[in-house]
Amino acid sequence: MASSEPLAVPAYLRLEASRLVIASILSGGLYIFFWLYITWKQLAQETHDVHFPVWHALTWTVPVYQMFRLHRHSTVIQGLAVQAGVPTTLDARTVVALALASFGLGLVSLLTLNPALATILGLLGIAVTTTIVVWNQGALNAYWVTRHGDQLRAAPMSGVERGIVLLGVLVWISTLAR
Repeated sequence: MASSEPLAVPAYLRLEASRLVIASILSGGLYIFFWLYITWKQLAQETHDVHFPVWHALTWTVPVYQMFRLHRHSTVIQGLAVQAGVPTTLDARTVVALALASFGLGLVSLLTLNPALATILGLLGIAVTTTIVVWNQGALNAYWVTRHGDQLRAAPMSGVERGIVLLGVLVWISTLAR
């Protein structure tokens, strides 16, 4: 699956957990779109498989299908980690269960008439989605370290990434201003 040759740009692979948590919270959970995109793009290069990162990220908007794609995403990460001898607790089925919980929390938060309850459920949904991202990225980071070692640095924040966080911040401001 993965070869021993280095990636063309191995210095920019790692996404730190603190960055993921902050970006996920500030974006109101929208960060998962960027994370799915960027990691699927990296995984395409690493596995030499054909991937469609934009479409893969957009599957997060398609109920049910999103679970199958997220399962695949986690399975690829878990497979690379295991193949490289990296110990990981990542489990694709549990990731899908978390995604189902996040989807359910979001749905109930939209349907409830109690604004306080809707806010709490929405925050819980963001926390669960953030957990999905951080857990997967933790396994992927461990793989990158094993695979590329000292060539690794934290990826710089892209304009798209900043835009997603800014959009989330604007939604937070709008929500809190009510």
